Amino acid sequence: MELYLKKSIESIRNSLKDANKYFYEEIYRQSYHENPTEIQKYCIDKAFIELLIIIDALGFGNTHKEFNEFYEKAKNHKEGLTYSTMGEDEPYLVWPGEIRKYLNAIANITNTETEELFISHDLIEIIRHSVYSISDTKIYSSPPIDERELHDRIESILKCVYPDLLREPTLPKQIKNFRPDTGIPSLKTLIEYKYISNLTECKRIVDEVLADTRGYKARDWNKFLFVIYETKRIKHEKDWKQMIRECGTAENTEIIVLSGVPSPKKQKRTKK
Repeated sequence: MELYLKKSIESIRNSLKDANKYFYEEIYRQSYHENPTEIQKYCIDKAFIELLIIIDALGFGNTHKEFNEFYEKAKNHKEGLTYSTMGEDEPYLVWPGEIRKYLNAIANITNTETEELFISHDLIEIIRHSVYSISDTKIYSSPPIDERELHDRIESILKCVYPDLLREPTLPKQIKNFRPDTGIPSLKTLIEYKYISNLTECKRIVDEVLADTRGYKARDWNKFLFVIYETKRIKHEKDWKQMIRECGTAENTEIIVLSGVPSPKKQKRTKK
């Protein structure tokens, strides 16, 4: 039962994460899908149904009735399951946040730890939206010209949110081709930034991502996040994700592809 519950809660969290991902891709016009709203609807509906099954299996009758009524309310809302509203800084999907309240309560009551090997959703969204700031010519004289500038600009944003952030942290045991640019101890997450302008560089980075991060775990660090900044469209994010799934690294490794722009500067610095 414990293993079933953990996997079920992980599945719901992933559905909610995907719903938010496609929502932000849609509103920021970064989606490659014909109908991202339908994908969001499917993910949220799936999360509702799976959580209803969990609550029923646990025998929480009153909670099951309450949550089922909440599900009906969401489906019958004039905007349906993809109802969104404006937050302090940007819009957000309403129902995933409400679902998480029930999900977190179930996880706490059953003492089920579910996020140990998953990258923080908040961290992913902060980095995903940072592309607008790091490429803003009103702030900088040009877009990032290499990995060092990419590192500096994103890290300056993350430092405001994660004060425990470490620059180029030392690992307790070395990983052959992985030199982390950023570490966030509170999230046990290491971040590496990659700057790509051609297909040849893409192939090199594939090798680096797959090298020795697979299966790596330590007390201080157990999650890896690769942030890839493309100066032109080279490899779709879904293809990167499929690659790490096929190679067995998906559990504790995540990839974000930022759709950047080429810098007018010709000369690039050597990283580190």
